[in-house]
Amino acid sequence: MIRIENWSILSEDKDDKKYAPPEQYLFCITGIVYGHPKFQDGEPVKTGRISRYNNGRFITVNKTEYVLGSVNPEYESEYPRAYGRLVNMAEKYLREG
Repeated sequence: MIRIENWSILSEDKDDKKYAPPEQYLFCITGIVYGHPKFQDGEPVKTGRISRYNNGRFITVNKTEYVLGSVNPEYESEYPRAYGRLVNMAEKYLREG
């Protein structure tokens, strides 16, 4: 499974490099990737738009699945409880099935 560490949420807008709140509906995840077949472990990445959520996995429109590790401390400082807030939004709006 592909894992993203030191993650944060960005708006889907490619020109917007600012953090977006965990409740952002159209979003990408950025961070340090591990276990991705196209990137070396420890390489920074920005995912495609996340379109679905299932059992702890965030799934892009291209069907790449990610699990999240530790949150970026700067992002967590700006958006406390970021992971829980993100999962709550995903459960409500992006859940498969």
